[in-house]
Amino acid sequence: VSALPSHAVGGIGLLSIAPGARSEPWAFYSYKSYPQTAVARWTGKSWSAPTLLNKNAFISTDVAPSSSAIWVFGTIETTGKPYVVRYNGNTWSAAPSPGISVLSASAASPDDIWVTGSLIGAAKGSWPMAVSHWNGTKWTASLLPRVPVPAKSAAAPLSIVAGGARDAYAFGYLMGPDGSIVPNDGMILYHWNGAKWSRLTIPYQETEEFSIASDGHGGIWSWLEVDPGHHDYLIHYSGGHWTEVTDPRPAGAFSVQTDEITAIPGTRSLWASGIASVPIPIGNNPGGTKGLILKYGA
Repeated sequence: VSALPSHAVGGIGLLSIAPGARSEPWAFYSYKSYPQTAVARWTGKSWSAPTLLNKNAFISTDVAPSSSAIWVFGTIETTGKPYVVRYNGNTWSAAPSPGISVLSASAASPDDIWVTGSLIGAAKGSWPMAVSHWNGTKWTASLLPRVPVPAKSAAAPLSIVAGGARDAYAFGYLMGPDGSIVPNDGMILYHWNGAKWSRLTIPYQETEEFSIASDGHGGIWSWLEVDPGHHDYLIHYSGGHWTEVTDPRPAGAFSVQTDEITAIPGTRSLWASGIASVPIPIGNNPGGTKGLILKYGA
């Protein structure tokens, strides 16, 4: 545990840790006052001097395919305009915009970066799910294929995984009037084959699904909850095949929710974090949730 960076106000958010020799984590945080955002790197002993970003920048996500190619995406809160900065190994500077309001980013390499979100300036009520790709020189934005949307529901982008030149996955969901995921058929999964995006059929009647991560070999892992009975699974997709692994439950827990999944580089193993839910309070049993860390594979 280390002290907060100098002049930090409140907590900090960590940027992705880039692969390579210089792989210390970066942190972005409010500098002296809320509207001012700063970024600093952990050197192994202390935080570096902060670099001040735009005064009204709200950071939404980041991606770090290498220690000399770190991208940060956000919004200027006062104008609503996109905010994109990039670290080249020496300095932070303004970077080209992907043309969409970015919610999630992923990279297979510094020259193969995908982001997902919604098109900037799109007409109200238009199809919201869009992606943009960085090929090392420029961004190319496009809409994902439209899918049927039930009455009084709406589609929304969620996350993206870049697996290589012929493998990327975009993930979204159908949102009901109350803001919750539409049961059973509410998740939308797309695959990029190197030429086009197409929708994949998820062969599970899911009620919740939050996490998606590369398996490091062109496929993906995700967490899935199916009712009745709160059955929790890690599901794997690769080469047209689906498999599932039941989440282990700690003693006394009736369900597990996996919020983040991270592939361990060079292996077929995973780290996952989330919560385990224990029964509703009865008598002296307090109920509630407990933090959980899982590892899959050797």
